[in-house]
Amino acid sequence: MKQNLHDFVKERLTAIPLDENNRNEMESFQQMIRDAIDYYGLNSYEEVEVMRSKKVHFIYIHSIIEETLLSKVAQIALSDEHANIENVYAGRVIREY
Repeated sequence: MKQNLHDFVKERLTAIPLDENNRNEMESFQQMIRDAIDYYGLNSYEEVEVMRSKKVHFIYIHSIIEETLLSKVAQIALSDEHANIENVYAGRVIREY
């Protein structure tokens, strides 16, 4: 049986090292989104491109339902009811629906 979103995020927050002063904080949240995609068997996926010798993460969203679920994960993880997948990926969201 799959965990509910709150339990999933709570478990991942304890497993993923987060440091508020760390510039890699959003990368940790992106890892949580990737984990959610795998755990819940979603069709959305992430691609990484190298631009000017820097890795840039893009997320491809399969459906509005998946976008809503992943945005809810972001809201819970960031403790912000206005957060969404756009915040975690700095607007690098490609919708394929």
